[in-house]
Amino acid sequence: EAQGFADRGSAWSRWVEVAAALREIESGGQQQQPVQGQEPPNQAPTVSSSLSDITIVSESGTRQLWLSGVFADADNDPLTVTAGSSNEAVATVAVASDGSSLTVTAKARGTATVTVTADDSTGGAVKDSFRVTVKATPAVSVSLADLSDLEAGTGRIISLSGVFDDADGDSLTITAASSNEAVSTVTVASGGSSITVSGVSEGAATITVVARDSDGNRASDTFVVSVSKVPKPEPTPTPTPTPEPTRTPEPEPAPASGLSDIAARYDSDGNGKIAVEELQQAFRDYTEGKITYEEMLEVSNAHQRSG
Repeated sequence: EAQGFADRGSAWSRWVEVAAALREIESGGQQQQPVQGQEPPNQAPTVSSSLSDITIVSESGTRQLWLSGVFADADNDPLTVTAGSSNEAVATVAVASDGSSLTVTAKARGTATVTVTADDSTGGAVKDSFRVTVKATPAVSVSLADLSDLEAGTGRIISLSGVFDDADGDSLTITAASSNEAVSTVTVASGGSSITVSGVSEGAATITVVARDSDGNRASDTFVVSVSKVPKPEPTPTPTPTPEPTRTPEPEPAPASGLSDIAARYDSDGNGKIAVEELQQAFRDYTEGKITYEEMLEVSNAHQRSG
């Protein structure tokens, strides 16, 4: 009788296992209790840690992402990882041969969705997706023209409006340099709206202007500056002074007794005496530089002697 109870208990236990398995199937559950003597059903891989969206800061950039810890498989099945891009004109993706990582390569500015699939090769698979944003580098819209008429000692302000462009709308930092500062120097205005090129000495120099965005991407443009010597000013012609009319001296009479030659020249009436008017004429001639001080003094002495 004891053996009969044991047999009935064992049968009851198997019936409970079967009933539980049927209920699991009817309820749509993925976890099925195995029937005694059967292999357990496969469990699909799962996403343990979703991949985050990424930004690649230039059209020539790449980004490597490690896949360790992203997927899990409860059955410990080996997983085959594949990946694809929704827009390969913007970004492509490649998975390492051992499935440990993937590399996203930018192609052009824009966005794409990368989908990564883990497959356990026994009918189970899971996908994870992330967004890739590719930014643009600054570009030269209008090249700067060469400067060929700059004189040494002078400067020229050149506007940078419209020269550079950034499709992402990033603010640009402008720098500039000269290949030969002994010939020409360059400075950048506050805010980068213009540059000032200054001539130092005769010769040629190359000016390089660089625009950098906040991601470190850069675009540059160059132009040549030719500096000439400062032309020598034409000599200012010296005006020819108008000659003063030459005073024609009166014919010199024979010198009167007691008068020197210079005194006799002012004795206009030939009376051998120097009158006040004649002395005054001699003084005027002295002030105009026509006679010397000694000659004027001689006429004055003659006037005094004339009493």
